[in-house]
Amino acid sequence: MDPFVVTLFAHTLGDFFFQPKKMAIEKTSPGTDGFCTCIYHCCIYALCFCALGCLATQGMVGWHIYIFNAIVFANHFVIDRWNLAQKWLNFIHGRNFIDDWKKQGPFVQIEVPFDCIVYTVVDNAMHLMINYYALVLLGGKS
Repeated sequence: MDPFVVTLFAHTLGDFFFQPKKMAIEKTSPGTDGFCTCIYHCCIYALCFCALGCLATQGMVGWHIYIFNAIVFANHFVIDRWNLAQKWLNFIHGRNFIDDWKKQGPFVQIEVPFDCIVYTVVDNAMHLMINYYALVLLGGKS
């Protein structure tokens, strides 16, 4: 099976199907609670890749499988815990739904949902690119 399809499927399961709203909000909270929530979410996320391991790791040998799963877990933790998608959008002076919400201009009802879509696309792109390239570079079949 194509590595990108497997990566997309496992990502969709881990980041959407098995992540309740409370977990999505709390994983960036400061302190131990936020840290533990993010660890828990990343374990679930990585397990989705493990569950699809027979498809995702075709062609990998030995320790490559463990390295791949460690990369999946670690990149997801870093991106989610420190909200790197929003940090990237701030860096490039991109959309920011909190700033747009505070403006309360005439187009706030359009701008805020669009900002959320842009954030989601950036966040997903970060995860998918890293997971896909890790899979391909470590020997997953393409």
